[in-house]
Amino acid sequence: MIGKGAPSLRSPVRSCVVWGPCRFISALLVIMVAWLGCAQARELPLHYYNLAQLARVNYEHSLLTKRSDLINSYYNYAIATYEDYVRAYNAFYGQTVQKAVAAPNSNQVYLALQQDPGNIALNLRYAQLMEAEGTKFKALLAYQRALRVDHNNAAAKAGFERISSILGPATTKELLLRSKHDVDNGKTTTNVNSTKTTLSFDGGFRYASGASGRPDIIPRTNSTILNASGSFFDERMLGKMHDFRLRTDLFVYGDLYLRDRDSDFNRLSLKVGPVFPLANNWQLALAPFGKISLLNYERFSDTGGASVSIENLQGYWLNKAEFKISRENFSSEFKGRNAAEAQLSATLALYSLLQKGDYFFLTPGLTYNNARQDRFRYIEPAISAQYEIPFLEKLLFRADINYFCRFYDDSEADVAGKRRDSNLISRPSLTYKGFIQEAIDIVGSYSYEQNWSNDSTQQYESHSAGVNLKWNY
Repeated sequence: MIGKGAPSLRSPVRSCVVWGPCRFISALLVIMVAWLGCAQARELPLHYYNLAQLARVNYEHSLLTKRSDLINSYYNYAIATYEDYVRAYNAFYGQTVQKAVAAPNSNQVYLALQQDPGNIALNLRYAQLMEAEGTKFKALLAYQRALRVDHNNAAAKAGFERISSILGPATTKELLLRSKHDVDNGKTTTNVNSTKTTLSFDGGFRYASGASGRPDIIPRTNSTILNASGSFFDERMLGKMHDFRLRTDLFVYGDLYLRDRDSDFNRLSLKVGPVFPLANNWQLALAPFGKISLLNYERFSDTGGASVSIENLQGYWLNKAEFKISRENFSSEFKGRNAAEAQLSATLALYSLLQKGDYFFLTPGLTYNNARQDRFRYIEPAISAQYEIPFLEKLLFRADINYFCRFYDDSEADVAGKRRDSNLISRPSLTYKGFIQEAIDIVGSYSYEQNWSNDSTQQYESHSAGVNLKWNY
């Protein structure tokens, strides 16, 4: 029974009451779904773009593994995610995205950088790729080039500091001392992938007591000494041989004694040899070398030999291990000292001990000298330490300490059997960087040397203090 005044389900009035709100709610739901779908579609290009960026980062990290299967896998994934982004962008905006390389090719960036070596963006990109591939020094050079153009660039500063802390001051100090002179004069290297060249000159004076170019042979004297030196270091690939580099190391030095010109001493040395990569972050260097010494501008001695060393490029505690053999031939006056020599040494390194940017090197070594005469034949254990710390922006303090002792052959008891020599040298110095413009530094130094010996002619001490100007390029 239907109550009075209540419409039935089939009544037009009842149908209108029920269907009206349902139709409104349904329409509202359809509008909301359409709006959400549109918003979601609008976010799809950004979503796929973020995926592509992440895939590229993963690919660059995979380069560090040196595993071709893993690298190829990440490469293919990076390509796929980028294509997804292109399709999503085209579908929503109806526009064409210019296709780029999702997995970047460092050779392409390098070729572009050769055409425009001062381009900050190209240098930063190249540095990032070199870091991802594990080639830290190339990354350091690229960051430095960017800083030469814009010394306030935050990304370049962060990258340079990061790589410098990894490689250590032994590798980076020449770069830290160089100015923007190369950029200002168009000298930015054109071969950013293979060449490292540094050039420096040093000149000044010092006053020394008991000074001698070779204290064990040349008589000592008190004198004001003018000194000058120059060095040239170059390391580069030859042709397309990426796993082979040629290293050239030239050093020239001269002392001019104002009080005793007969003591003028000069030295010229040259090392030339190949450098090969070993395991990750290690390299092998072979270096035939020659050296000639002059006393009063006449031949004093000449030395020839070869060295082999294993070097670390990533701030490992073992920085370098070296074995060297040589033979030194003297002029007729000192011919009895002609000797063959073998030397083994290792350099241990610690970085950022007291503050960021300082370093400490400790180098123990052992030398065997085999001369014609027993009194010049000896075994020489030695140890040297070097500490360097920057402070107050442009000041650099450095301290060097060297110690060795000699144990002579005892076949002639009266001459060598009882003889023992030991020697200590302490040399602190203070450098003010950028004293003249930005390329010339001024260096003040003091040196103390003490030699203990039961041979009275070799019992001495020496003090010296001086000032030098140093130009780095």
